[in-house]
Amino acid sequence: MPTALELLETEGCDDILVVDLESRTIKIPSSVKVLGVEADDETRILHFQVPRRTCGVDLSEFVIRVNYRNANGEGDLYLVTDPIVEDNLIKFDWVVGRHAFAKKGNVAFNVCLKDI
Repeated sequence: MPTALELLETEGCDDILVVDLESRTIKIPSSVKVLGVEADDETRILHFQVPRRTCGVDLSEFVIRVNYRNANGEGDLYLVTDPIVEDNLIKFDWVVGRHAFAKKGNVAFNVCLKDI
């Protein structure tokens, strides 16, 4: 099975989800309409970027996770292990796994940055 890094090297990164810290929303490009289909496993990578600083706090050392709820109503999280810090941005990816696609329907998610 390829690693997340290997997948990223083969996939274009034009569709970036932007986390707006001021409004606490995620701007999802219109081109990102379908995450996957039932029982998909690591076939989709969502690319995120978030500002590095907010209210004088540097978020580059925070733990990042994506909390999600699948169509069955079951929640879980994806722990980001390899964020990239570039100047004033933090970039990271969510390799969406099978649990998110356990059932046909909508997947709800949010991004959480936590100071350890």
